[in-house]
Amino acid sequence: MSTSLCSLLIVAVQESKFNSRKVQSNFNSTTESFDFIQASLIENRQPMNQLSLQNVMPTFTDLDIERFNHSLSKKNLRISHQKNKIVKLESISLILFGLTIISLFTAARMYRKHHRLISGLQKHGLPVMKESPDMAAELLINHVPTVETGINLSQNDINTMLVSSLKEAVNIWLKINDQSLVEFAYQSQIWTITNDNGSLRVRSLERYLSIDKIPKNPRWKNVIKSIGFVLSTLDKDDHRYLKLNEMFHELSAKLESFYG
Repeated sequence: MSTSLCSLLIVAVQESKFNSRKVQSNFNSTTESFDFIQASLIENRQPMNQLSLQNVMPTFTDLDIERFNHSLSKKNLRISHQKNKIVKLESISLILFGLTIISLFTAARMYRKHHRLISGLQKHGLPVMKESPDMAAELLINHVPTVETGINLSQNDINTMLVSSLKEAVNIWLKINDQSLVEFAYQSQIWTITNDNGSLRVRSLERYLSIDKIPKNPRWKNVIKSIGFVLSTLDKDDHRYLKLNEMFHELSAKLESFYG
């Protein structure tokens, strides 16, 4: 976008300069014509006795003078139009210049923000991943067996299950990998990582690990995806996989029953 705006700005400036030269040329030509007419009129207004002595007839008639005046008016009108066009081009140039500055400022601001986040990740020993890891959660959600709960659930019940299930999944992953919540959020590509004065935080994930902080209308799909991510890293014969998988299916069934 910045390149396009710069190109438009250069074209506008060049056209403005070209029209300025053209107006100046027309103005000079008009001035010369006017001076020539004026000089001729002065010569033709010499005293009659002097004309008689020189025996010189007037060079221009009234019709010629009228034609010259008409031509002069047309040139002045054309010059006026060209000046207006130059003013418009200069206004467009200023607008393009302003848009270019805004675009460059926005791009620089986004680059600095991205650079701070990448620097924070590298500072904490996190590799910069070009592609997100494969997620098994969506497939698991589509193959959850239907469970008849027969219980009237409340939002608080759902929130409690979301917190307990996510805690179980995160704790399993942290113990196996001996990493932090930031690393979990980064590798799962589900939760947002923020740079808080040089310290990386995952406030959105932290809120879902506390029953007191979880939102009233939680994004339960992020919890399901997180559990699915942890399951995809475990061996199916692992007892932790079996326990978490059971919790996963129970939670999915109750979510389906509650939200419909």
